[in-house]
Amino acid sequence: MAKVFEDPGLIIKEWLNELGHDYERNKDKPNVHIFNKNLEELPTEFGFGVSSLFVNLKELDLSSNSLSSLPQSFSNLTMLTSLNISANNFTKFPTPIFALSSIKGISIISNKISSIPDDIDRLSFLKNLRCGDNILKEIPESIGNILSLKYLDIFMNELEVLPDSIGNLSQLKYLNISDNRITTLPDSFFNLISLRGLLITENNITVAEDFSKLTSLVEIECDSHLIDEFKQVTQNMPNICISLF
Repeated sequence: MAKVFEDPGLIIKEWLNELGHDYERNKDKPNVHIFNKNLEELPTEFGFGVSSLFVNLKELDLSSNSLSSLPQSFSNLTMLTSLNISANNFTKFPTPIFALSSIKGISIISNKISSIPDDIDRLSFLKNLRCGDNILKEIPESIGNILSLKYLDIFMNELEVLPDSIGNLSQLKYLNISDNRITTLPDSFFNLISLRGLLITENNITVAEDFSKLTSLVEIECDSHLIDEFKQVTQNMPNICISLF
């Protein structure tokens, strides 16, 4: 007798109903929220089922669960533009994400990730990357190849340096490197001509004259002992606001 394969859509629909997610009410919405459900894993069919059930899906929120991996079928969610997997138990950057060709925003805050893979630049349309509150020790040089990146949040990690390639991010508008172990910034950092917001508290960064080259900068958040130095090097930047941590 031939084996009967169950419809992935039906499997995921039943799974969602068990979680208290009203599929019929939400099926036409562009976002799906499955957060704070204490999930340790997703069904193997997750990607296939979700893509067939939610044809308009753009945003997926799986935050505040206990996930440590994503099923390979997740790579089928090629229509996703935003993914939130913050506050889970990931120790590695989930590789199925690299197949999400339309992804523009990823939030993976508050996990236990120690590294970002070199092929992060496969996400060529990425605009928003939030990796704060992990245990990252370095950011790969390949980050500088994601020229679309506008928002980079890497606070509360174990970073001692930033990659030289960061200066390639000509569209970067917001950077949060607070609460790391950074003492110096690469020369290329001062090529960030679009940078408007910079958070550098809880590091030991030397204030360089080159900060005056960041002509788009309008806000710096720094430690109190640095405020006078920043005011000095940015005195010819009348629109800038320097705030204390």
